[in-house]
Amino acid sequence: MKKQSVVLLMIAILTLVFAGGAMAKTINLRYAQQNPDTGWSTIHCVAPWLKQVEEATGGQVKIQAFHGQTLAKGKDMWNAVKTGITDIGWCFHGY
Repeated sequence: MKKQSVVLLMIAILTLVFAGGAMAKTINLRYAQQNPDTGWSTIHCVAPWLKQVEEATGGQVKIQAFHGQTLAKGKDMWNAVKTGITDIGWCFHGY
């Protein structure tokens, strides 16, 4: 399941890159989450994933990470993505 999610996200990102018309442009995305930058999931999952996205796209997709509810609070993450405050958001589904 995890690999399928990563593959689907990579396809979506590559589609954005090619749909933009110019391969020289860099796509900058914002990733927000409620977990701290020193948390287990951030160190072992999020940070490696962000690095893989950049490597897989040849540096044309850059994702700026906002940890510890600095861009949006966990309970507000869904609306933050919907309204464009952040491009990618992680939150606990129980909110």
